[in-house]
Amino acid sequence: KALVQLAREGLIITLPGKGSFVPGGQAAKKQICAVFVHFMKDLARQGGYLGRIISGITGNLSAIEWRFIEAAQAESYLQNSTARGIIIISPNLHDNESLFFSVYRRKIPMVLINHNGAPYGIPSVCCSSTAALKKTAELMKKNRARQASFLGYSADFQDVKQRLADFSSACHNLQINLAEKNIFYPGADISILRSFLANSLLGKNPVDCLISGSSCITSGVLAFCREKKIRIPEDMAFAAFDDEDYYSLITPAVTVIDQPLEQIGKEAMRMLSEIMTGKKPEETNITLPAKIIIRKSLGFSKNKIKPKEFS
Repeated sequence: KALVQLAREGLIITLPGKGSFVPGGQAAKKQICAVFVHFMKDLARQGGYLGRIISGITGNLSAIEWRFIEAAQAESYLQNSTARGIIIISPNLHDNESLFFSVYRRKIPMVLINHNGAPYGIPSVCCSSTAALKKTAELMKKNRARQASFLGYSADFQDVKQRLADFSSACHNLQINLAEKNIFYPGADISILRSFLANSLLGKNPVDCLISGSSCITSGVLAFCREKKIRIPEDMAFAAFDDEDYYSLITPAVTVIDQPLEQIGKEAMRMLSEIMTGKKPEETNITLPAKIIIRKSLGFSKNKIKPKEFS
């Protein structure tokens, strides 16, 4: 709309051209592939969970024309789709089987990201945070943590449920209490998140270590703690998933469990490309390790512990 308005005002001048930059003057016809996502608004961000995965997917394949489709609209899109391949990012647990079947019966090659496709016979690329979460819990324990909290975006996603299982196991082994009341899924609703934080951080027996599962939750936690003068890491050790640019710049810098999101996108696209060209991938279900980047929010400065990456 902005470009149309600028053209109407005479600020964009269109010059007729001829010829082409491709041999023979004819551009190769691009193949259409679709990516189904649940958080379309996040595509506008350069970084973040979706942005980094998409960067890996679209990286070096100019012969493919991409369509980004809200998962809720996937069924209607498939009815008239000419897509040659489909990637589904973090499919919802409630509607995945019907969506998988819709793609499968149309015989469109498909790859899942951060959802194990093995039970369905569907190729997938996932991330394991088991080792990184274990190390995070160990560092929280060194900071004298007793009461833990886990904040995930939604319980409707397989990767979030797996993170909780891994963190819960690590806390149990270290005798850190992760009570049911301190496991919460606020989504992107900051008012609900603030209400939960008020009860868990300001009430009796407050939480003293917390893991955030998304960037919007992390920004809400940091803002709440700053407002209520809750000191990180003195009052509460803190870690978050997926590194954002500002995490290393604020005080204290945020410890992160960082998924190799660009690599996940590249592997998914490589696998889909092989299937589309009739090749059989050597591996159809790939799991890549997350790493922990240690910063001051867990109570350890660079002077005390040299930052390491644990995969």
